[in-house]
Amino acid sequence: TSCVSLPKDVSNKEILSELERLSEVKNLYQYANQLLPSLSISTESIKYYGSLVKYYGRSKLFRMKTPLIKLYVLCYIFHRCQRMHDNLINILQALVSLYHTKACTRADEYMNDLKSSFQSEENNLAHILDFYTDNTRDKSTFMDVRLEANKLVSAKKIKKATHYMRDKNNHRNKIIWRLLGEDQAKFKKNLRLIFRELNFTSTDLEFNKVINFLK
Repeated sequence: TSCVSLPKDVSNKEILSELERLSEVKNLYQYANQLLPSLSISTESIKYYGSLVKYYGRSKLFRMKTPLIKLYVLCYIFHRCQRMHDNLINILQALVSLYHTKACTRADEYMNDLKSSFQSEENNLAHILDFYTDNTRDKSTFMDVRLEANKLVSAKKIKKATHYMRDKNNHRNKIIWRLLGEDQAKFKKNLRLIFRELNFTSTDLEFNKVINFLK
């Protein structure tokens, strides 16, 4: 009867419970998956016969003498396992979305902090740009201009500012991937368990490599 339970949330505890419920009826599910198609039973009929298990209850089913009881139980297990697979897929989607949203939020906070650090130097950075339109500096060497610029803003801050302005979107993506990498222990703890249970297939060879890697 444990396979009746539904997951309460997307925690590691619930993932393990769902996988344990699947494991308990895995052999019967595989048998049902081979037998039921050969009986030409429609999906709706499988769902209906399976619902009779819940309707009658375990004690009443044991007292019934009809040979159809085995069919009802197989239909129930087949339908319930399909739902458990759907639950795992929903958990997988929820966790991926959760991890990605969390990383994006943290990346945006980092980018905002970075932008704020440049805003305090905004006037000085604008003044440095004016150097390149100031005709009075035509005879100045580049070294002189650079030293004067560093008096206004440090070379380290100028480098960060130019990197931010030149490659802002790509820089954000790099931060997101770095943050996701820091959470790899959670991926192994939760996502990998689901990937190893479900059978994913794709015509995309690169995607298949990712699936095999996660497994």
